[in-house]
Amino acid sequence: MSPVTRWRLFTVAMLVASACFPSLDDLTGGDGGSDAMTDASFEASADVSASDVGSDTVDAGPCPSLHGPAMVFVPTSSGGFCIDSTEVTTTDYAEFVTAVGLGAPVAAPADGVCQWNTSVVPMNNGSYNCTPDWTDSQMHPNRPIACIDWCDAYAYCAWAGKRMCGAIDGGVLAFASVINPTNQAYVACSKNATQTFPYGSTYVKGNCNTKDLYEGGTPMVGDVGSFTSCVGGFPGLYDMAGNVEEWLDSCNVQNEGGANDNCHENADSFNYVPSQGYAHCDNTDSDYRNLRSWDIGIRCCSP
Repeated sequence: MSPVTRWRLFTVAMLVASACFPSLDDLTGGDGGSDAMTDASFEASADVSASDVGSDTVDAGPCPSLHGPAMVFVPTSSGGFCIDSTEVTTTDYAEFVTAVGLGAPVAAPADGVCQWNTSVVPMNNGSYNCTPDWTDSQMHPNRPIACIDWCDAYAYCAWAGKRMCGAIDGGVLAFASVINPTNQAYVACSKNATQTFPYGSTYVKGNCNTKDLYEGGTPMVGDVGSFTSCVGGFPGLYDMAGNVEEWLDSCNVQNEGGANDNCHENADSFNYVPSQGYAHCDNTDSDYRNLRSWDIGIRCCSP
């Protein structure tokens, strides 16, 4: 999907009266206070660990304890890998931005495709609905980070001691193979290609945060793990469909400096057109490497 097409999708009016449409609290059973966490509850969930979203069934296996979300082990015929239990949150990403400001290195691929990227701070100028509060970690500490480009996501995962999800055997996933058992994100979502959706083989409206829930109203991102039925393909793995898309290490290099390369994202988002997949595990999208949008975020893997 080109940025122009995506922008047209984003022109849904943000001032539609909320009383006319279901809210996230209505959809998830919340009490309206998910972003207004107390100091005690925020401290307990600052690492956005799997324990905050049902750790009694999480299989961490040999996964390391690193920056960002706790990881879930995904067994495969070749051994297995680890993947973040949730999308990276604004709180996680703010820690990274602070570290960079204090001198932490900003990792980038060796081929120079990110030389144009001069800042890892999320965009907040209003483009693609990236407003100042959208990624504010104080106002929305448990919201998935968005409004970051592919290079920002790559750098974050490296800083966290992980890597951007890509090929099971390590590194870059071939652009043509994104819906394939070699894709870490697809394997994790589909339970090793055995089911269509993260929660099973049949679509259930409302299990995940997808645009069809809003019935013509304004779609809205949810806190990580707040759609508690959007779990799988392995226990403790949340929002593998819906909420925000997640950048993948899978790009079609155009030899134009990197910014205009097409790079894949995994899964679906709260703002994706419902007719285009209903959050299948094999649903994918691609955008320019330099795109920063309100519905594209990060999930990391290891190794």
